[in-house]
Amino acid sequence: MTFLLGTQSAFFGPPKYGGLPELVRPADLTTATGLTQMTTFLAIIFGVALAGLLADLLVGRYYLAGLVTVSIAVVGTLVSLGIARNPPADPQRQITARSFTSILRTLTDIFRHDGLMMRVMIIYSWFWFVGGVALTAINAFGRFQLGMNNFETSLMIATTSLGIAIGSVLVSRLSYGKVRLGLVVPALLLLVACLLAFMFLPVHNPTADDILRFNEIKHTPELLETVRIIPAAPFSIRATAFSLFFLLGIASGFYSVPLLTFIQSRPPLSEKGKVFAAVNWFNWIFILAAALVYGTGMAALANRANLLLAIVGGLTLLMGIVFLPGIFRRIRQERPEFVYLNRER
Repeated sequence: MTFLLGTQSAFFGPPKYGGLPELVRPADLTTATGLTQMTTFLAIIFGVALAGLLADLLVGRYYLAGLVTVSIAVVGTLVSLGIARNPPADPQRQITARSFTSILRTLTDIFRHDGLMMRVMIIYSWFWFVGGVALTAINAFGRFQLGMNNFETSLMIATTSLGIAIGSVLVSRLSYGKVRLGLVVPALLLLVACLLAFMFLPVHNPTADDILRFNEIKHTPELLETVRIIPAAPFSIRATAFSLFFLLGIASGFYSVPLLTFIQSRPPLSEKGKVFAAVNWFNWIFILAAALVYGTGMAALANRANLLLAIVGGLTLLMGIVFLPGIFRRIRQERPEFVYLNRER
């Protein structure tokens, strides 16, 4: 069932963003992208908050949470039927056995013939790597270092997603109908500053015995509250953590929307869906890498999620130093029309 839910998401992603250039005016593409990303993360907010609540309420009856998830998927499918239908950009294209390897061919073509697009795809996929590590680390950070319950850690994830939604709208407003990749620079710096700041928070450092005892009684919420293996952090520390995750979300929205809009406007109309399928596939490589980094990092750092977040901050700064200068240099050399969707402010 989880596999099928993921497959549905894979079908939803490429047409959602790849179809926007056909549904809106070129000057409105950045705004539409920001709003689409905002609503996407608002859905994540409600989903994650609901997941934390169900985790506490449905101990021993998680099949009911599965029924809720499938119901949401069914509703999403029904709502998608109301999207306006557009004529196919390439009506001659057919699904064949080679279609299943077309993503690799698309990525190979981009790597060989469009270095600017490949660099943007890498730096955009890094957004999903950071998100993969951060959203997973939030749970361990909240439970093992702040002494929160499932619902409270879910609220922290929701706070991050709310920040992404707000940042997505703000950056679309500041773009004035243009693809302003320059906004990625301050966004990346704020992203790095927030991640590094977690290293300086005075939080609990869990021992191996703490983790063992916690896992023994984690399915008994009332016992967890009574025993208090992990001490609850002071309100000021919790508030600071929530604020950092909120700012982290805003920076992520600022960071991702200009890059995503660039990817939307770069390929020709007949190639947009194929390119977005390749971008989604590329994103998932980075998300899988995030899972490996999280597992390895938490083991090496003795479950101190705040240190892992700080390390990811340092890696993010390195990615910016390596890729952004080359991206801006190529843009100055090419000066392509797609960089300026609307020359009038």
